[in-house]
Amino acid sequence: MSSHETGHLHEHGPGVRRRDLILLGTVVVLIMATVSVANLAVPDLANSDLAPRAVELTWFVNAYVIAFACLLLPGEMLGHRFGEERVLLAGLGLVAVGGLLALVADAMPLLVASRAVAGVGAGLALPQTLSILLIRARPAQHAGVVATWTAATSVAGVVGNGLGGAAISLLGWRAAVVATLPLALVCLLGVVLVTGVRRPPDPAVRFDARGPASSSSSRWVCSWRWCRGRTCWTARGCSRSRSWRRSARRAPCRCARGGSSSRCSRSRCWPRRPSVGAPGGSWRRSSRCSPCSR
Repeated sequence: MSSHETGHLHEHGPGVRRRDLILLGTVVVLIMATVSVANLAVPDLANSDLAPRAVELTWFVNAYVIAFACLLLPGEMLGHRFGEERVLLAGLGLVAVGGLLALVADAMPLLVASRAVAGVGAGLALPQTLSILLIRARPAQHAGVVATWTAATSVAGVVGNGLGGAAISLLGWRAAVVATLPLALVCLLGVVLVTGVRRPPDPAVRFDARGPASSSSSRWVCSWRWCRGRTCWTARGCSRSRSWRRSARRAPCRCARGGSSSRCSRSRCWPRRPSVGAPGGSWRRSSRCSPCSR
């Protein structure tokens, strides 16, 4: 189907049925509520038999969120290329696989991997929910469809905190995390039986992997460095941070007018350290240092 035909379909859709809104809204709630459930499961998981370290708990939460965020834009492009319903089914299948891996996980690396797999599926599935609704909607229904879809993302936080917290309190963290397995399978079956969108693949749509790869790699690198820093702070009690602050307080300063002093009392001062890659006589402004009193 060409882009012209796709636009024609958007303008003259058959109309959104209530069951379509309920089903795809449930998919949105499932995907978004999983984030809240993971945050609530951290205290119970920390005291479990898996004995996770602080960095592993961080990745337990972040693996899903980062994979989810990295796949949102590529997921939309894949939906246009291969068909929205196909990509939605693939995403829900990966969410179910992530729940299955969490069910059998006996170590933290496998549990973190299950969260990453579920995040990939969520990133593929979520954009297709809105695309399918807009393809089916008539022009007069577009505003209501977008409002309902947005409301589902907001309701997901309440559902995740409420039902997820109750499940963790009654059944433990694993039951709350594994709940995505049956829920994703139910949603997958509902998509097959209920939605009437059967748009064929569009070979004219090209998938440029360079942009998504660059964005995804930067997110993963930043998250890895952040988790590594948190591990250092947790294990060493912020010793680097305290020593850095002590050395910064003892650093001599040079006033902007040319004077120098070892102690400062006001703002706008230049520390006695040349900027990186600059000649030794250049000075770098510091907000931690005050100007000389003179």
